[in-house]
Amino acid sequence: NVEVGNVIKTVPAGGEQLAVGERVILYVSVTPGETAKVKVPDLKSWTLKEAKAMLEQRQLVLDSGTAQEIDSTEEKGKIVWQSIDPNTEVDPKTNISVKISNGVPPSQSGVFTIPLPVRNGDGILKIYLNEVKSGDDIVVRLSGSTKVTLTSSGASVKLEATLDDLTIYTATVDFTKNPPTLSNEQTSNLEETVSSPNYTHTTAATEEIPAGETPGEDWILMPDVVGKSKEAALELLADLGFINVTTQPSSLAAILGNKVVRQSAVAETKVAPDRLIILYLSN
Repeated sequence: NVEVGNVIKTVPAGGEQLAVGERVILYVSVTPGETAKVKVPDLKSWTLKEAKAMLEQRQLVLDSGTAQEIDSTEEKGKIVWQSIDPNTEVDPKTNISVKISNGVPPSQSGVFTIPLPVRNGDGILKIYLNEVKSGDDIVVRLSGSTKVTLTSSGASVKLEATLDDLTIYTATVDFTKNPPTLSNEQTSNLEETVSSPNYTHTTAATEEIPAGETPGEDWILMPDVVGKSKEAALELLADLGFINVTTQPSSLAAILGNKVVRQSAVAETKVAPDRLIILYLSN
């Protein structure tokens, strides 16, 4: 006997104590036998329990059994998507599907410029995100800068770039933005990598055949010796006929190791037997 449009029930019931910000659901009187269309409410940021109660009050049905968890910056368990847009008029008993947050921010990709020293030569660039190595080592020309594409998630990810194991750049990346944004950028050690007498990387690292030079009949197919021990690599190259092979540390910060981590001549290309071949070693 409550007038149409007036509240007939609340959840929680009257007299119960609530926390600040807790939701209250109002049940409103309707005309008996009414079959008019009903508006779909906005369920975003609601829990499944809250959404179910709200939809039932409007004679709608929550299809919670198929609620899929997806990456979102929203709190875990909160609805972030619904199958029918808010304020859409539908028939009573219409099913509405939802997706809920798993509490994991979505991944974003971005292109970042990493500063490098300027000199003739190349180096090994490594990228770390929150102290975890990202991707493979990158052979870079020391031409002032290079661009890298990185993918991660989170609002405060520590980016660190090392050149031959020496930190040259750090920054904080906000991967919740699209595109990701940078802050707290710092560059260091660029002069040290340039001036150090131990830093002797060669441009031969990416040259297959010097400009204008034609392979001779005596040229030899260069094998891939990365991963081999120093002794095994030197023995193999000597057996193949290479007569000008030398070794050096892979970085100015490293102690001369016994494992080949890079080679100056490109594997699977023909190389003159007297060409200088440098094997870069590390532990």
